[in-house]
Amino acid sequence: MRKIKILYLFSFIIIMISIHSCEKDKVEPNVEVESDLTKNPIFTSSKMLKGYSETYTGGISQLDSIIYDTNKRVKYIFYYYDKYTFKYYKNKIAIYKATYGDAGEGKLAYSYKLNDNGLPIERINEALDWELGPDVIKFGYNGNQIKYMVETYNNPISKDSTEFTYTSSNIIKSITYRNNSFLDEYDFEYDAKVNPYRGLFYVKSYFSVENFLNVNNYTKVYIKYSPNSPNVTEQSHYFTYNSYNMPIKEVVENNTYFYTYY
Repeated sequence: MRKIKILYLFSFIIIMISIHSCEKDKVEPNVEVESDLTKNPIFTSSKMLKGYSETYTGGISQLDSIIYDTNKRVKYIFYYYDKYTFKYYKNKIAIYKATYGDAGEGKLAYSYKLNDNGLPIERINEALDWELGPDVIKFGYNGNQIKYMVETYNNPISKDSTEFTYTSSNIIKSITYRNNSFLDEYDFEYDAKVNPYRGLFYVKSYFSVENFLNVNNYTKVYIKYSPNSPNVTEQSHYFTYNSYNMPIKEVVENNTYFYTYY
């Protein structure tokens, strides 16, 4: 009888240890776990953009410095006095902002919801910081091309809707309406060189579809602020390239940008 009691006690202890172990290993369904699954579906450059600086009348300004992880995903961006830390999940990218030099990753600044191809379908300004752009941006696709973008601002309330027209490789026209009224139209001309921003939709705080999706660099931009006006503002972009056909220098009006690569 004593042996049977000891056997029952031993079995009970084993069962309790097993239950405790399973609970310890279990991941709650609403707990986000960083993932290696989110890779960049259109990042094809042989060299990765390391950063760029800007020279303007009166001084030099360091703008971006980019550090990648082993999956060629942006891990950190140093922008002026700010540091951005990126965390990747299966369907989301979360971006944290801290003052450069501070310990820790900072506070959640904004996040991207991704579709099954790893492309953004929504960007949320988590910090409600005007420097991070609109409160919400939503994207509509045709394949891997963004056909329209809707930017919503809550203070003051307004909505910008932009439609994009493509060649096979680049956006050649974008038309934006603010609260259903015409705001502006951009028409683009391109070189045949490599756009170093292709695929890096989260590098700039203010989202640029042209930088993200274009295969090439635009050299001419024609801007209209009235749909029927003959007045067009023209902006030229002059590039110097390296042996990989990627820009190392860009001159736009009074500003000069210098690009470096890994």
